[in-house]
Amino acid sequence: MTLTSRQKEVCGAITEALEAFGYPPTLRELAERLDITVAGVHHHVLRLRELGAVTWDPHAARTIHVIAP
Repeated sequence: MTLTSRQKEVCGAITEALEAFGYPPTLRELAERLDITVAGVHHHVLRLRELGAVTWDPHAARTIHVIAP
């Protein structure tokens, strides 16, 4: 699987939050960290899930986990 540089950045931000706080970030926290809109983060996370790079339950908070960066 080949990720774009922005997709790698999103995965990195998720991993950093997990390491720093012990739980994954919300979409809003990711948006603030990456300086993009929540809709933009949502799009990236959906695409990363399609690619198999992350798991995510859009109906629950803090469920984003990186499988493969």
